[in-house]
Amino acid sequence: MQKSGLVTNIGILAGVVAIMAAIIMGGNPTQFIDIPSVLITIIGSFSALLINYSWDDVVTSFHEMRRLFREKSPDPAATIEQFTALATRARREGLLVLEDETPKLDPFLGKGLQMVIDGMDSSVVTSVLEIEMSQMEARHATAAGMLGTWANLAPGFGMIGTLIGLIQMLGALDDPDAIGPAMAVALITTMYGAIMANFVFTPLSGKVTVKSKQVMLYREMILEGLASLQAGVNPRVIEQRLRSFVAPASKSGKIRAQKEAADD
Repeated sequence: MQKSGLVTNIGILAGVVAIMAAIIMGGNPTQFIDIPSVLITIIGSFSALLINYSWDDVVTSFHEMRRLFREKSPDPAATIEQFTALATRARREGLLVLEDETPKLDPFLGKGLQMVIDGMDSSVVTSVLEIEMSQMEARHATAAGMLGTWANLAPGFGMIGTLIGLIQMLGALDDPDAIGPAMAVALITTMYGAIMANFVFTPLSGKVTVKSKQVMLYREMILEGLASLQAGVNPRVIEQRLRSFVAPASKSGKIRAQKEAADD
């Protein structure tokens, strides 16, 4: 498992354990389960979300999030090695010999490399790939915005549920024994809304934004590599150019890994 995925899973597990421990230590866990509160906070807030976004936007956003979270994070170091090998081979044998490599590559890189092999002008290659990048970035922004909107709506619907519960409680003031349980149920919707906003939708929105930036930076690196490859730049120069896209910490980690492999 990649480090970023491991950290995410640790965060989810730690949050769930903390909330469940607080509930169990405080008394009877079943008193925190209330179906009407679930309907008000989840179904109600989702209904309001559909007023703000079209159904196509919602479906597309969920597909993009699924793709972002299921795909492995890009490995810039491996891609740099691929570009160095491709540039070295192209320098010796020409660009046409790289055609058999395209099916083995990242789809975005393979598409760009095929256009380069086909002899398209560098400006055309860059333009086509940049349009694809901008459209993907727009879809990611819509997904992150949708989650942010849902995070804003959930506490409001939690409060609506609380008000409904309080109104129902005030209607039963002639029964003092029912006031305490009714108040507890009224407050559960607020808790549900707060959990949805702060533990689910806000973190997910941030995660989509972070992963989108990673993907865009990775694709910018590919664009630079393709332009350099098409221009016939020396493989070592291409490697140095592409390494400028990698964070210093990642570079240091890669160097340490290479030294450890050499020592073994």
